[in-house]
Amino acid sequence: MLENRLTQQLARITASLLIGLGFWLTAHSSTSGAQQVRIGVTLGLTGKYSKLGQMQQRAYVLWRDHVNQRGGVLGRVVELAIHDDESSAQKAQELYRRMIREGRVDMVFGPYSSAITLAVAPVVEAAGYPMLAAGASSDKIWQQGYRNVFGVYTPASRYTVGMLNLALLNNLDTIAIAYASDGFSASAAGGAKKWASKLGLKTVVFQKFRKGQRNLSELALKIRKARPALVMIAGHFDESVDMRRALKQVGWYPRAYCATVGPVLQKYEETLGADANLTFASSLWEPTVGFPKAKEFTKAFRARYALTPTYHAATAYALSLIHI
Repeated sequence: MLENRLTQQLARITASLLIGLGFWLTAHSSTSGAQQVRIGVTLGLTGKYSKLGQMQQRAYVLWRDHVNQRGGVLGRVVELAIHDDESSAQKAQELYRRMIREGRVDMVFGPYSSAITLAVAPVVEAAGYPMLAAGASSDKIWQQGYRNVFGVYTPASRYTVGMLNLALLNNLDTIAIAYASDGFSASAAGGAKKWASKLGLKTVVFQKFRKGQRNLSELALKIRKARPALVMIAGHFDESVDMRRALKQVGWYPRAYCATVGPVLQKYEETLGADANLTFASSLWEPTVGFPKAKEFTKAFRARYALTPTYHAATAYALSLIHI
């Protein structure tokens, strides 16, 4: 019953977004008389978010090709301009401001990462451009009172709740939490500590490290000394890999190792080999779960890219559909 009510509520919210965005796009694009719908987005195609940004890029391109094969949007061909923001919040902000100010786009899609979305949000908010955040979940975004920025991810502060419940069920009663110094990671770590306390789990290490710091051996030694049953890393791809390597370097492994974001990528296993085994991670979507059209999307994505899509790709594709 609860699942049905939640599904109905989500359907109503989605319908409202579709209607509102449809009216906005019709009014906005019709003023130029253009025969194309021009959509702009920036992604970290290089830099620290590149593996995740490239995953979303693939999904956006696949969606563009699919929608144009079906006749485009409002009878117009979709033109998709994807700019490399170099995983830089400042660069992304400049690019969105330029796209909007110079009239280069009818619509915008959201960038990847909470930090970059936070930088871009004031720009699209001031311009009145609706934007679904296709790659952001930091709680801070939703505390700013924006009216044109919409979220779909689970808030970062709740990313680890499932893993913590699993820990409780398996008597993993001590936890070490380490997190990178970015908005998403801080929100995820703070939420993990809060929910661990609510569940009666004891946090024996709670440590921040600099975003971009690759050598985590000293932190791994600190964690090993505390001997937690569960080690939880809040970060992105690099952090998940680097901490796993650091734990191997210090010759110790906990009963359970969990990292956000990174382990859901095929690249995680390709990078670590056998050391990728016995890793837990949170995922917002999986191709094997019976979500609507999941099988069709996964088949098309694999055929195009010879890769299994992650939730980053699936949400980017799905939000493209909602946007228009």
